[in-house]
Amino acid sequence: MKIIAAVLTLAFIASGLLYALRADPPSTRADVETNPAHTAQHAGHDHDRLVSLPPDTPAPTLALEVSRDAVAGWNVRLLTSHFTFSPERASGAHVPGEGHAHLYLNGDKLARLYGPWFHLDALPPGDHELTATLNTNDHAAYAINETPIRAAIRVTVAADQQD
Repeated sequence: MKIIAAVLTLAFIASGLLYALRADPPSTRADVETNPAHTAQHAGHDHDRLVSLPPDTPAPTLALEVSRDAVAGWNVRLLTSHFTFSPERASGAHVPGEGHAHLYLNGDKLARLYGPWFHLDALPPGDHELTATLNTNDHAAYAINETPIRAAIRVTVAADQQD
């Protein structure tokens, strides 16, 4: 059972990396803009604004890992470099290399993350896509060459895996 879990975890990681490296990753921005609950909850946040770091600053990187929780649900881990989670400055002024992440499930925003770990409750059987973005303290999306920094991973839940 542990070997199967390890193989599935590695498959999730590999598929997420391959997905993130695609030339034209899909945007979740349209899904967020059309979600009325998200729009009302985050009025005044400029999620459409992109922020690129100065040329002499290393660009942040982002990858996702997903693994089954030993009790129930899934554990999501954001792997970053050149990025510092700064919950104490959320909604404050932009500081290069600092901020938070946004986590989406199948295009719907789940949460604003102030650290690298998130527990996701049970998922129904089927294919699911988790996407994360890195955002500045003032909620703009970090970008490289006008492309938002994001990572995505596909999670497939078999009927017999349902919590």
